[in-house]
Amino acid sequence: NVTGEEILVTFTPNTSDTDGQVTALTWSFGDGQKVAQQQVGEITHGFKPGYYTVSLTAYDNDGLKAKKIRTIKVEK
Repeated sequence: NVTGEEILVTFTPNTSDTDGQVTALTWSFGDGQKVAQQQVGEITHGFKPGYYTVSLTAYDNDGLKAKKIRTIKVEK
């Protein structure tokens, strides 16, 4: 593993809304990068080895939101 080489990690959101639909997602990868998705689906992000706190915020058609936070370890 070359120092500083990024490792690609793919995230698959598991979202649902009992009275409507999830309309958008916002990912925060714990490295200063944030991505907004208008379509719910997989996303791939590059990390250097280490620990990261990743959060996912899901928004629904009623304007409500829910957030999940996980710490991940990235290693080669």
